[in-house]
Amino acid sequence: MKIRLRHIIIWLTLFGGTNIFASHILGGEISYKHIKKNEYKVTLNIYRDCNGCKINGYGGGSTSENCSEIDYIYVKTNDDTASKEVKFALKRESIADISPVCRTKISNCLKNSNTIFGTELQTFSATVDLDNEIIKGFCKYIVYIVIAERNSNITTGQAKQNFCIDAMINICAGKVNNSPDFISKPTFIYNSNKAVYQTFGTTDNDNDSLVYTLTPALTGLNKEAKYNSGFSFNKPLSFYCPENPCLPDKNASIPIGFYFDSNTGENVFVPVSESERAVIAVKIEDYKYISGKWILAGYIKRDIQIYVKSNEGNNSPVFTSKNKLEVCEDEEIELKITAKDDKNPLTGNYDSILFAAKNKPENSDFLQYTQTDPPYRYAVFKWKAPKVTENSKTYSVHINATDNNCPLNFTSYQNLTIKVYPKINLKIVKNNLGCGNYEIKAQDAESYSNYELKIFDLKTEKQIFSTAKLTDTISNLLNAKYLIKAQITNNYGCVTNITDTINNYYKSISIIKGDSVVCKDLAHQYIVTNNIHQYAQTNWYFENNFIGNGTLTTSFNQNGSLKAISNYQKGKWNCSDTLLKTIEIMEQTEIISPDKIYLCHNTGFFDLSKIEILPQSGTWSSNSSLLVNNFINTNDSFPYKDDSLTILYKVKNSNGCESVKKIDIKIKEIPEFELSSITICENSTAIWLNNLIKKPYKKLDYNYNWKIYGYNGIIKEVNGNKYVLSSDLGLGIHKLSAKITGKNSCQNYDSTIIEITPTVNIKLENEIELCQNTGIVDLNKISGITPSTGTWSFFDFPLFTDKNHIKTDTCGVFEAIYIYDNYGCYDSKKINIKIACSPKISSNIESGNYCENKLPFKLEALPANGTWESKFVNSENIFNPPETENTTTYNVKYTINYEKCLFEKNIKLTILPSPKLKIVSNKDEYCHNEPIILNGKITKADNFKATYYSKTWNFENISRVLPVNDFEISQANFYNSKPLKSQKITLSVFNIEGCTDSLTLDFNVLEAPQILNFGDTSYCEKPINTILPSVKYNGSKKLMYHWENNGIFISNQKEIKSSALLPGINSLKLVVSDGMCRDDKLANITINHSPYVDFMVIPAETVSILNSELEFINLSENNLNFLWNFGTKQSNNTSTEKSLKFKFNDTGTYYVKLKGTNALGCYDYFFKEIKIIPEVLIFVPNAFSPNNKGVDENNTFGVTINHYSQFKISIFDRWGHKVYYSENASERWDGKSGEVKCPTDIYFYNIEILSVSGNTYKYRGTITLIK
Repeated sequence: MKIRLRHIIIWLTLFGGTNIFASHILGGEISYKHIKKNEYKVTLNIYRDCNGCKINGYGGGSTSENCSEIDYIYVKTNDDTASKEVKFALKRESIADISPVCRTKISNCLKNSNTIFGTELQTFSATVDLDNEIIKGFCKYIVYIVIAERNSNITTGQAKQNFCIDAMINICAGKVNNSPDFISKPTFIYNSNKAVYQTFGTTDNDNDSLVYTLTPALTGLNKEAKYNSGFSFNKPLSFYCPENPCLPDKNASIPIGFYFDSNTGENVFVPVSESERAVIAVKIEDYKYISGKWILAGYIKRDIQIYVKSNEGNNSPVFTSKNKLEVCEDEEIELKITAKDDKNPLTGNYDSILFAAKNKPENSDFLQYTQTDPPYRYAVFKWKAPKVTENSKTYSVHINATDNNCPLNFTSYQNLTIKVYPKINLKIVKNNLGCGNYEIKAQDAESYSNYELKIFDLKTEKQIFSTAKLTDTISNLLNAKYLIKAQITNNYGCVTNITDTINNYYKSISIIKGDSVVCKDLAHQYIVTNNIHQYAQTNWYFENNFIGNGTLTTSFNQNGSLKAISNYQKGKWNCSDTLLKTIEIMEQTEIISPDKIYLCHNTGFFDLSKIEILPQSGTWSSNSSLLVNNFINTNDSFPYKDDSLTILYKVKNSNGCESVKKIDIKIKEIPEFELSSITICENSTAIWLNNLIKKPYKKLDYNYNWKIYGYNGIIKEVNGNKYVLSSDLGLGIHKLSAKITGKNSCQNYDSTIIEITPTVNIKLENEIELCQNTGIVDLNKISGITPSTGTWSFFDFPLFTDKNHIKTDTCGVFEAIYIYDNYGCYDSKKINIKIACSPKISSNIESGNYCENKLPFKLEALPANGTWESKFVNSENIFNPPETENTTTYNVKYTINYEKCLFEKNIKLTILPSPKLKIVSNKDEYCHNEPIILNGKITKADNFKATYYSKTWNFENISRVLPVNDFEISQANFYNSKPLKSQKITLSVFNIEGCTDSLTLDFNVLEAPQILNFGDTSYCEKPINTILPSVKYNGSKKLMYHWENNGIFISNQKEIKSSALLPGINSLKLVVSDGMCRDDKLANITINHSPYVDFMVIPAETVSILNSELEFINLSENNLNFLWNFGTKQSNNTSTEKSLKFKFNDTGTYYVKLKGTNALGCYDYFFKEIKIIPEVLIFVPNAFSPNNKGVDENNTFGVTINHYSQFKISIFDRWGHKVYYSENASERWDGKSGEVKCPTDIYFYNIEILSVSGNTYKYRGTITLIK
């Protein structure tokens, strides 16, 4: 380890390392707000200790040290499909002193400070566009920043580790989302052994569901910080907990454990380790309810460093008022907010408390009042609960209480949760059923627990009706006014009261619905309705003649009276109405017209006014879209099939009666017709017009009419086929049109063109001579050939790249053909093309990279007699540019005239700066494992290489001009090689251009011990292991050993035991020396705690064989592998379940063992003694002496027994005579048979026992009577 650290120091010295200061970052958080589309404003809050270095050169405090720059925020996609990243520039928005000092103190973030404490908030922001080309198209994005580094004084494991904070945005989770906002600044300083009441609570304007969890601190994205043994992200510091396992209880007189509320972010605990510095990190997840499930819309985090200072007697304020309320909407709330702050035992004073509230609901008041008793203030929260539309709505008011202790205030936080339940929006609907009968219905009355409605006579104020039904009827009300009172209570206990009235004055509410004036013989419908029945029970009469019942559909041919007799019935009441309606008859008009009309497709819009129809005052209508403003549209995109539609002609006369006539329209198909165009040479023969018909395919089924525009000649015909001659038409484009007539007399039209082209004559102006390797040449341009739109081709060589261009990458004389084809007018010409061959130019220097130590160059080339051209080539063709510090490129050209063509060769010479190496060793003799020290100077180099024992070290990115001071070459890699008196090191330097320099150094090497097989590892507390690294040494001297743990000497033996080390990480150092040369190694040896293993037995550890199935409840820590051994010979004696039930099949004492093994392989055992006793326990002595000598128990014979319901004992002498009998187990035999004493002898007993469970047990044996 020593050699490794020295290499790091030399690396910084040799290769331009920089000083690094701890940034004293106390923590931070990231939040985000939506701007537009996928653009967000991201805010970064960084909390800084003003005793530490400054950020970007900004911040309070007296230090001049500056930390790493905070310039960018990083955004990375977080999808399964891909992962991309981009950075966005940060700008500083503000710097604020947030030190919790009292008013008489000035924090050390400010000038004229009179305290050692100071905390500063620096706020940065960036505009983040998630539609950036690199990262767009994903759902989830991680926003993060990494800062070096955390405070070196952190005691729980994160010291000097990087600080990383991140947040997540899911743009696919419904509508745009804003992150929650923290309601308070974090607390960084705690008093030891004093309760801390703090909150990580947030507000969310999107009304999303928030989940709070403790989360690991990060050193980089997805890289968790390391914690010391005994600490973790959910046990971040030492806190008060008197029992194990530790069950958090924030309401205990001294809060127990580390309480953290996942619903509110409330955090309560008592820190117990003075001067402890720790990190607490919290994650707030933001969920949206979308399509029946909860979707994670994003998260934010807060990561803070805290310091537990010595207890100065100050106590945190403790809230004593309620933190939860449940109320109904419209309920007036007035809650007194109180807290206590115990007397400071060091000063004997009480602090005063100042209350404040955040996130108050709209229209609420938070007022503070003074009082004479400590803590001298209280607050009152007033609010009228608003209407709610959901089942309930929860409001959170974040309240803090801050004392006035000096120099540091302490603030406690409480989240007041108010759950507002809705009332039922009750409405009373009164349906007048007629005849003094009403249906009373409670509307919108769902999810209720109690309902009552009462009706009172307003005049007498007497109650006349009461019901608990949501729908009920009241009958036979007198003509009067009545008062309705209704009360309903919902399942939340919220009560709604409502009043209404009934004005009952009988009036028939039945009506006949239907027309009074009707057209003759036209059917009409009639119904009778009231406000409770859609259809009444009705009988119908016309002129007193019965014509139907129920709903009436009928026609009339005369005027008259329509009568309806209706009966209404519901419950205990009935009502009857007789209604009359006068019917007046109107006459209709007759329509005269054809029944069918035939049209052709694509003949435009047919005017319906052309149809002969009477009368002509009617209107046209149809369900077909072909009827438009009294016109039939015959145009169709597919007119080659018949179509039909039906139209209606309606006429309404002066009486209002309407007559309707239906007419069928058939639109006939037209022939499908299409012509093709033709281009033909002027010397061609006939043009057959029938051959230009593409459609129809059966050409002879139709008649054609042809026309050529501008042509006055006759279109000729042979066997019904029409044709014209190209010579008759002449050069140019001629338009041809034709009309086709089908068998159904419907016609169609089409037109096309006939193009007549002239003959061709090719002409060549210039001979074609080219130079090789002059690129691609346009033959049409250099030859002047006409027409220029023909095609070139070779007989035997593919020189052409297209129809006009030729390649010159070969040479010789080639025969080509030039062809021009103008729609059958054709000409061709053979042409020779000569391409002069390029000479092969060779040179002694080719294009490439050359180190400057290879200069100068003598330039030579063949064929000779050419010319060299370059700025640094002299008359003797010597190339010698000046020395350079940087890579420089020079262009050199060689030109020669050959066969009327000028040929050249271009050479690009890149001259690279060459490095120089001048290094010496500081002595001539080294131990085998001792680094070799080198000094000297390197110039123009980027990389350094040292070769020793065929091993090469490569160091990259060194300075171009670099002094080498005490550079070390380690020999640790060559312990397996035999040391030699004479050794060599070859040193080489390289630059990025590829140029080198090297030298060789000579020295002597001595033997040194070598420690093998000693590195970082871990052991469990159990079992104890021997740590014995092997040492390779070929010398004759005695080796000496020296062990250190965390810098403290622990042994000079060759080996040590793992029991000599402490649980956790032990920094173990071993030094082995022969007095001249030595070797030392460092290793982190982790001693892992044995897991906590425990279990309990239900119902007891000693039970009867009748209840021998016991439940074993595992109380061990989580995440262990378990092995049970119940100490029996049963087949199921072992198990790997966590908790289980086990039945013992026999009585006896069993030792049950539970072994728990964690993921590291560490284990521990826990044992319990289980006793399975018989159902009946009995003790029978085998002798007694009824001589009244000795102890009383031996003077009589008796049985000890329990768990029985009946008992019988008989005792016999050796001849079978019964000498004693009893059914009382507590009775004892005195050795007599009646009044006669029995002699000394052996006697026999029979015992019969009935157990409590009804089982019978029999025992036989002998008893010796001794005198």
